[in-house]
Amino acid sequence: MWFGKFLFAAYLMASVLVTITSAQNSPQDYVDAHNAVRAEVGVGPIAWNKTVAAYAQKYANSRVESCELEHSGGPYGENIAEGYGNLNGVDAVKMWASEKPFYSHDTNSCVDDECLHYTQVVWRKSVHLGCGRASRYDAVIKEDIPESLQALRLGNYKFAEGGTTDAAFEAKSCEEEFRRCKSPDMNRVVHDVSIVAASTVQTILSC
Repeated sequence: MWFGKFLFAAYLMASVLVTITSAQNSPQDYVDAHNAVRAEVGVGPIAWNKTVAAYAQKYANSRVESCELEHSGGPYGENIAEGYGNLNGVDAVKMWASEKPFYSHDTNSCVDDECLHYTQVVWRKSVHLGCGRASRYDAVIKEDIPESLQALRLGNYKFAEGGTTDAAFEAKSCEEEFRRCKSPDMNRVVHDVSIVAASTVQTILSC
């Protein structure tokens, strides 16, 4: 049984007040991940803010259907990330922090705007953080697929009808559909493949 899993993280930081609180998606996980990056450059720690977290959760809930990376346009600084598989909140922070090489401390600027997520993480005046999370399922589950095809993760490819099970599959990347959190076509194959079930998993993280 295979299922596709989407994760989408939106991270919001505010210059306000705080307190807080499982996997690497807990409030403390987010706070610790941010503070580790901030400490590298001598920036003070950030703390959890329930008000900002509530805003982030509401936004995550609103994006779970489309899963498109659009900023909320709200009152807080914001980073957004999405991924397929086991991406969690800590992974998202690492993703944003990976832009550090594109930041020039001497000029306080980015190379081609490629470090804006990183600067949001280490922004000195950002002292509070809030995160939210939402999920949904969305995948096609199949059995009796030839071993050569089982190496292809469900949802990353679309198989056209025609030919035989040995050499018969025209695989097309469907990353565009996954980016939009749409389930791929039923991945129909002509011989010896039975569709067992159709369900979907999509997880949205907002911070």
